[in-house]
Amino acid sequence: MPNNEFGDFQTPLELAVQCLKLLNVPANARVLEPTCGRGAFLQAATLLAPATERIGFEINRSYVNEASKWGKVRRANIFKIALPEEIPTSVNAPLFVIGNPPWVTSAELKRMGSDNVPKKENFKSVKGLDVLLGASNFDVCEYIILKILREFATTPFTFGMLCKTHVARNVIEYAANAKLPISNAACYRIDAKKWFNANVNACWFTLQMNAAGPANYTACMCSDVFDSGKYLVTQFGVVKSLMVADIEKYSSVREADGVSPYEWRSGLKHDATQVFELLATPVPTTKGGTIVDLEP
Repeated sequence: MPNNEFGDFQTPLELAVQCLKLLNVPANARVLEPTCGRGAFLQAATLLAPATERIGFEINRSYVNEASKWGKVRRANIFKIALPEEIPTSVNAPLFVIGNPPWVTSAELKRMGSDNVPKKENFKSVKGLDVLLGASNFDVCEYIILKILREFATTPFTFGMLCKTHVARNVIEYAANAKLPISNAACYRIDAKKWFNANVNACWFTLQMNAAGPANYTACMCSDVFDSGKYLVTQFGVVKSLMVADIEKYSSVREADGVSPYEWRSGLKHDATQVFELLATPVPTTKGGTIVDLEP
């Protein structure tokens, strides 16, 4: 896991190159990396399409100096700038927004003593009780991706970022609720343990934004990003306002899905603490005073 105040995982160049190959970046493209780190993706873009205009932002001063070898990189805090104001959208060139945002939560950054967190805002319209129960501890990578999609919602562009797989699912669900004009979403699996020594399910998450075309809130889950066949594993997404992990399987049982006549309680374990929580000494005993016969 990252142990610095920025919570970052620097991307190996080999992985960055392979990810960009899947996007087919043209020679006249503008390539933007909002959190460019040491510049692996900008370097990959230089190798694959050297004529592109490459732009990066990075908060770590030492990283800025390294990444500047591969494009126009400026020191800036992604949480404090509006990207469309920094990148003119009137330029007649396709825009590609790429990168690898920090894979940490706001709580983890706080434990590291970092101030590199965004100003808190209820952009998901979370209810007050949910916030108290932990929903305010958001994933920084997810926040950055949603910031990009919201700020460039009226600008056609191609998106590609490394992230945890559950972040990609959350982004698709948010986009559907917010009616963002996304389409052609796909997740290509990566071996996070190999590349980042992180025990998480992760992927190269791509999509396209185009307000002029029809939106689609499903995504293809594909094989490993290095698999030349790029075969489809499954498809997930929003079906009639419901996030579905496997659309094909759900379609086969969809007729059985409906409203339950029973009201299910999610707080059952709290209601049953008199039974579930035991006093360990001198012998296992319930809060109600009943001795429980348990094996050693």
